[in-house]
Amino acid sequence: ERTYAYCYRLSGRRSDAEDLCQQVFVAAIKNLGQIRSLESAQAWLATTARRLYWHSLKESARHKTLPNSQVCEPETHYEPCENNLERVDWVHH
Repeated sequence: ERTYAYCYRLSGRRSDAEDLCQQVFVAAIKNLGQIRSLESAQAWLATTARRLYWHSLKESARHKTLPNSQVCEPETHYEPCENNLERVDWVHH
């Protein structure tokens, strides 16, 4: 219940929290040897939830694409394209 509540606070959506919580417990089952006590289990679950959540954010940002109307051709000078009204920062790792 604590883990689900934390996943919900991270994601803000019930369906995302359920998915994240499931991923956390699958990881916990695979790594039972790393959990030594109940206190460390709670910390491990929270840390794993946070890491999986941030990883999912990075992955979704990596796969975003702009519609063709927002893509501009490379120019030889540094004036902004008239189609691009918003700044988009891409994270590459």
